[in-house]
Amino acid sequence: MAFYWGDASEHKQRINLSLLATSVIENDHKCFESDYTDHSSSNWPSAFINQIIKNFANIAQATIPVALKKKNEEIIEAMRIGKIDVESKQFEIYRQLMIDKYKSDLLRKANSYPRGINKVLYINKVNIEFLVDKNSDCPTSSDYNDHLGHYLKAILEEYCRLHYFERERIYFRKNYDIITDIIKLHRNIKLILDNNRIYNVKPYCLMMDPLGMYNYLVGWKLIIKDGSDIIDYRPISFRLSRIREIRDIFEEPKFFEKEKYYKNEIENELKRKGVQFLASKDELIKIFLSDKGKEIYNKQLHIRPNPIDIEKDKHTYIFNCSTYQIQAYFFKFGEDAEIIEPAFLRNIFKEMYYQAYLKYE
Repeated sequence: MAFYWGDASEHKQRINLSLLATSVIENDHKCFESDYTDHSSSNWPSAFINQIIKNFANIAQATIPVALKKKNEEIIEAMRIGKIDVESKQFEIYRQLMIDKYKSDLLRKANSYPRGINKVLYINKVNIEFLVDKNSDCPTSSDYNDHLGHYLKAILEEYCRLHYFERERIYFRKNYDIITDIIKLHRNIKLILDNNRIYNVKPYCLMMDPLGMYNYLVGWKLIIKDGSDIIDYRPISFRLSRIREIRDIFEEPKFFEKEKYYKNEIENELKRKGVQFLASKDELIKIFLSDKGKEIYNKQLHIRPNPIDIEKDKHTYIFNCSTYQIQAYFFKFGEDAEIIEPAFLRNIFKEMYYQAYLKYE
């Protein structure tokens, strides 16, 4: 049976999370919600946590029936690949031993998370229905000794030990799943971002940046004339976390006449620019790096631009990329990176450093 919820009108649940999990949830809340506000020390951001529970509970290992079902399918598939008779009595004994051991490992993991801070969580109606519905994938109450707080802790602790990009996918799972389906159906969409800007887009793929930190939607920005006719396609990318709404799914079959051309174009642009700066305009940029600057450049990989040439002095690097990428990457170098060309970008850096200097006057 599912968990027993005594008073349907009482949505409060006390829960204890480790210091690690508490820190991750607080940081993810700041990163994932554009309308973030601080909360008191006694109560958590319940709406945010309810979203995690809703999106993660039915795929988490902490939800024992879901994990066992997946494991069982994996065992059967592996045996079939190995051409082992999955109908035999010997296989059934082996399969049950594997499942029993896996369940034991899952419960041991759920019980291994350290204690930390006690707070109060308000469970919303959707999650209460999942927790008490005997037909849902919710674990039987006996898996967690009839302790709902123990199960919720296991879900959240598991979530908090995932990589950032995995947690981002979970929190924005609705949009991630919609986009995945749209890509399969070769449809177009209208995106509304967190800054209220609107784009008509033909999705191409969902991918991570080279360091596996963030999720991006990659596709073509549709250039539309007279409100309906699509006259051009331009490569573009969006952080998954910035997509507020997806609407107006529609089809534009003419694209497929030049599908191979456009796919080659976007793949080449991804290799040259990287997913983060796919839509940016390129500039020819020359930068002088000191010995220390070269050392920093060789170590700092995130959003690092690749040079198209290095002059004979071994210190002057030439890039063909966006000025935004140069600013985002090289500003922290200070005196160890000097913008030589173009003049307007040199002046931008000069003004930024000057304004920073004035703060310390």
